Amino acid sequence: MMQTQQVSSGEPSEESPQEPAQEPLTLPYREAPTGEVVASDAALLALKRTRPWALLLAIGMLVYAGLGLLGGLAWLYVLITKAGQPGYSYGEFIVLSTVNLVLAPIAGVGGVLVMRYRAAAGRAYNGRSSEELERALIRQLHIWRWGFVLLIALVGMPAAILFVAALMNVWP
Repeated sequence: MMQTQQVSSGEPSEESPQEPAQEPLTLPYREAPTGEVVASDAALLALKRTRPWALLLAIGMLVYAGLGLLGGLAWLYVLITKAGQPGYSYGEFIVLSTVNLVLAPIAGVGGVLVMRYRAAAGRAYNGRSSEELERALIRQLHIWRWGFVLLIALVGMPAAILFVAALMNVWP
């Protein structure tokens, strides 16, 4: 019984039954298959339907990035100008400026990543090529990685703030 196996050159080779079974060879990216995408219309339509939501999410994140950065800088300015005045409470200004100055750049990066995903998803749906579908999925992976960084920041910020508050003996 003869088996046919796909190799990286694109030509089939025959393997004798006496030889041990080898793991299937994969094509490197530079030789990725081209042409029609092997995906259902429902899958491509689902990819297309994410585009408006991605746009809304990206706009929201980019707006927060800009306003959060300005707000954080404004709170930091108030903190610096009011420093040393009797009866002035630093806590809320430190928290507001720190949270905004840390989360605004993270949101900005997320907004850019989502816009890049949106563009890649559109190209994958319209072009229906394997390369464009792969690029859209890689962009989606970048968003998941960004989400993990955001999760670390969202969990780490309150923990750090409570730790500093405990050290300064201003526990809420």
